[in-house]
Amino acid sequence: MVHTHSSKAGVLGRLAARLAGVKAVVHTYHGFGFHDFMPAPLRWLYAFIERSCCRLALRTVFVSRANVDYALRHGLVKPGSEVLIRSGIKLSEFPARADKAAVLSSVGLAGKKLLVTSVGNLKPQKNPEGFVALAESLAHEFPTAGFLFVGDGPLRPSLEARIKASGLGGSVALAGWRRDIAQILAASDAFVLTSLWEGLPRALLEAMATGLTCVCHAADGVTDVLKDGENGFLVPPGDSALLTRRVREALGDAGLRRRLGEAARRSLSAEFDIDRMVRRQEELYIDLLRDGR
Repeated sequence: MVHTHSSKAGVLGRLAARLAGVKAVVHTYHGFGFHDFMPAPLRWLYAFIERSCCRLALRTVFVSRANVDYALRHGLVKPGSEVLIRSGIKLSEFPARADKAAVLSSVGLAGKKLLVTSVGNLKPQKNPEGFVALAESLAHEFPTAGFLFVGDGPLRPSLEARIKASGLGGSVALAGWRRDIAQILAASDAFVLTSLWEGLPRALLEAMATGLTCVCHAADGVTDVLKDGENGFLVPPGDSALLTRRVREALGDAGLRRRLGEAARRSLSAEFDIDRMVRRQEELYIDLLRDGR
């Protein structure tokens, strides 16, 4: 059996597996290598490649219902052939305990009272520029708030230059890669995700399991778990004014943060636990191997 993940590895891996005579080939989509923000001819080409490679796999797994719908619209899989297995997290590890003052000090935001956090790669997909623009809009209005982006990537130099030029070095921090995400989230007051496209972001699941108010772009799998006004706020990608307004509401109303955060925590079922994910994958493997014999 061969199980592939991600775009480039998925294409090459499925081709290699079939050329090697492997029949039990599985691929999981955590989002797609093509999206609505790229030129139409390029999107068509990438969709054609993915459509062709899907025919090489016995099963195609998706982590979000939104990704299933997108795949069906582009003819990647036939209706009824998809498998939905969530990309899970260790729910028992959230919420963690944290010393808020120590966390703030460790990321260069000592003295702040409120913390707005985002987690992801510093790449175009995650749109970290949108997060920095949000900080630029609210930092002076909320001088006791810090804005933290955890992660690294090729956009870091330009983001650092922008933060320095705006004079917000004491309010906006880029923490790089960290292994204490659970503690950082526990020390946070709100979580923001400015991604333009997504599969099912684990960072959002972790923030929800922590009980944070989440303000996110309504991108793909985000809409599977976040319901606007019920357990967080959804904002159309690109609507920076509404994103700013929603975060302003959250920062200014502790009661609202508690209500939405608790609703977010309660809304995550065992379906999103990593142990459930592993069991579902084991069941899929056993079924395919049994059928193969």
